[in-house]
Amino acid sequence: MDISISQTKSFRIRRQPITQLFVTISRLFPRYAGGSVSVVFVTNREIAKLNQTYRGKRGPTDVLSFAERETESFVHDAKLIGEIVIAVPYARRQAAAQGITMRQEINWLLAHGFLHLIGYDHQQFHAAQRMKSLEQKILSSQSA
Repeated sequence: MDISISQTKSFRIRRQPITQLFVTISRLFPRYAGGSVSVVFVTNREIAKLNQTYRGKRGPTDVLSFAERETESFVHDAKLIGEIVIAVPYARRQAAAQGITMRQEINWLLAHGFLHLIGYDHQQFHAAQRMKSLEQKILSSQSA
């Protein structure tokens, strides 16, 4: 999987752990291994604007996913799966509140964001349980 990463000078997220996580994701979801994902790290202000524009919700959030295609239409030679946007200050606050490292939080947000890109959601209980199970599978495979 091809991963492009964009971030500002105000914070730096190491690229190598991100690409490692997507190697794991490619192994677990081989249908998407030939695609590409864009990962963008932004400020709370930037994600708040996106959240308002695309979801009609005020204020910042931790992660937004913008899928290029629906799951059923993805084919192996398709390139762009979508874009995952993460608010670094929001993620940092969440990590501290949960007593986990920033790397753990970023990994969870990337796994969560990727699952949204390929069509998973958490609007209903069973869908949320399935998504949570897949997130845990990605993260546990990452540390194995």
